[in-house]
Amino acid sequence: MSSNRNKRLSWWNEKIGGILLGLIVFFVSYYFFTPTLVFFQQFIKEFPAMGLCIFGFLLTVLAIIIQSDTNTISWLKSDKKLYQRFIAFNKKTVILSFLLSFYSFVIGSIDIGIFNDSETHLFPAFDKILCSFWLGVLFWLIRDSLYFMHTFYLLVKES
Repeated sequence: MSSNRNKRLSWWNEKIGGILLGLIVFFVSYYFFTPTLVFFQQFIKEFPAMGLCIFGFLLTVLAIIIQSDTNTISWLKSDKKLYQRFIAFNKKTVILSFLLSFYSFVIGSIDIGIFNDSETHLFPAFDKILCSFWLGVLFWLIRDSLYFMHTFYLLVKES
């Protein structure tokens, strides 16, 4: 029973762990802090380079696994359901890193002066929403990237 329960917990951790962390970070930063583009703008502007490095790293790791013929990797490939889950998780994380990089490029290019001018600022919470969303997705990406690397190193260790 305990083994079955751990499998269910790990499945839920894999499926919703990252997005759950992202939602928690979003709500905590939105309701308890005041994130602003002025404060995060430099980091957001620099993030596309980091995000695309994560993108490249994850694709490289996937290529290594696909091309590998070690016993552990062969075993993983023989279990089609598990292999497809592994590939799907990698795909989701790669897409997430690309989208966050693109989002960072877009909001990093915004003229932050519009958020400081009360006459042109149409929606007071917009700045807070942009930053809180960015922080939530950032933590989601970090968590899923670390989870994927942990899984990868477990596979390499077993080889």
